[in-house]
Amino acid sequence: MTVEWSGILAQLKILKDVGGKNNVPEISEAVMELQRMIIELQEDSIRLLGEIDRLKKDKDLPGKLSFMGPYAFLEGDTEPHCRRCYDVSRRLVHMGKSQRIGLGGRPGRMCPECKGFFRE
Repeated sequence: MTVEWSGILAQLKILKDVGGKNNVPEISEAVMELQRMIIELQEDSIRLLGEIDRLKKDKDLPGKLSFMGPYAFLEGDTEPHCRRCYDVSRRLVHMGKSQRIGLGGRPGRMCPECKGFFRE
């Protein structure tokens, strides 16, 4: 549930209106509701700040990537990432270690996320 400022203002109005009447149960209830709303706003704020940070990083990422065959390489990282995972979901997933599949097979790497096997 998303807390709206109008809800907080309504609770504050209740406190103001009831405050003069010394109606303690209603005041306590309004204070508890305000505390719940403030906590929810703080949680939303933390979540949104994390999302903003992720979006900023994602925006800068394409300039730091180079592509070679089925691999994506991040600037400063020698291990390849799965190009398919990046193309589909914008996630950088390190490829597994180079391995041989089958008798006399050429080496390749398997993506732990999409399970794609790419020959080298």
